[in-house]
Amino acid sequence: MNNDKLLSIGEVVKICKVSHKTLRYYDQLGLLKPALVNQDNHYRFYKKAQITRLTTIKQLQDLGISLEDINTFYHQDTPENIFDSLNNLLATQETHLKNEITLLSDKLKKVQMMKSHYAEITADLSGNTPETMIIKKLPARTIIYEEYHGDYRSSIFRDTYKMILDRIQEQGLDFSDLCSPPLAIKTSFENSQQVNLKIGYAIKSPSGFDDFHKITLSAGYYAGILHKGNYHSLQQLTFNGLFNEVSNQSTRLEIYYLSEVTTDLMDLFLTEVQIFINSI
Repeated sequence: MNNDKLLSIGEVVKICKVSHKTLRYYDQLGLLKPALVNQDNHYRFYKKAQITRLTTIKQLQDLGISLEDINTFYHQDTPENIFDSLNNLLATQETHLKNEITLLSDKLKKVQMMKSHYAEITADLSGNTPETMIIKKLPARTIIYEEYHGDYRSSIFRDTYKMILDRIQEQGLDFSDLCSPPLAIKTSFENSQQVNLKIGYAIKSPSGFDDFHKITLSAGYYAGILHKGNYHSLQQLTFNGLFNEVSNQSTRLEIYYLSEVTTDLMDLFLTEVQIFINSI
């Protein structure tokens, strides 16, 4: 074989923009063997026609097809089998990519929804001083929860949220079905430090959550206050007193936008407290 008609490995690297290591790996797989290996210095040489094969391998890899699958179709024993194998590979990858597009589209919608949601919170923060009441018109919301009765302490929230998330994972449910930050429906008792809490998350649909306790909050107008500070400061009488202007209810919804889940600084905790006023 005449070396003048062959390309050195360095020339192939330059032409095809691949590394020496990649070409040696393809050789090990039997995917692209050199046309000649010099027995004295072990230099590798390739036919110009092999450039086309190398380009095809790179194109298929760029489409997400594995080297193992590429190697399989190149080792078919007839041209018909080669093209059948290639068509099957491309069809499989087409289906995979369509599924990926659907998943990415769903993720994009969720990102946009969360972005819009937190933009509203930012607007509320910038447009209102802490503990300023806002009247909101809100849709009905379904909440999954675990119930707790006892002293009001922060550890019960952390432990309960973890338990709920563990159950969701164990049952193979999708975390994306949660559509709120952690929250709690809280009922206070007069002249008592004890509370009754329904601790959980709002969900998009009750479908699949059959084994969870659920409660639906009515659509309607709610009085809301954004509060900065730790959980215990939520109990301040001056804060509770603001709600007495619109409602004498002892039950309220607390939504924990920033909590120990997102920051270690309790002064940065951000909680929205909502109390139902009337139906739409």
